[in-house]
Amino acid sequence: MHEEIDGRRANSQADAVKLLTWAKELGCNYVRLAHYPHSENMLRMADKMGLMVWEEIPVYWTVDFNNEATYNNAKNQLTEVITRDKNRACVIIWSMANETPLSEGRNSFCSVLSITLKHLTLPGY
Repeated sequence: MHEEIDGRRANSQADAVKLLTWAKELGCNYVRLAHYPHSENMLRMADKMGLMVWEEIPVYWTVDFNNEATYNNAKNQLTEVITRDKNRACVIIWSMANETPLSEGRNSFCSVLSITLKHLTLPGY
């Protein structure tokens, strides 16, 4: 699910209700918030409406996995989204990469980034 409605960004509480209501009408019990962190309104409404959520950061396709700035950006985004949403009942998955071609650089990037994910989600890890 992209954060778009009627040809524009869906940022308001009313937009979140509309999008998530459509998902429920389709019989969904969870949604994947595609490719980037969505507005906090989406998470609040998902909690209220009893929908589970898959969140992800924008690490996809052929980003430069060997670029330190790219890694730092991904780490920052993952840290921010988990810090913001770690106490939300609706969040069941955090994704740190999507549709990425296999390579040594990608595998290393994701392995190191997964340590950040573990430290943020598993206290005492």
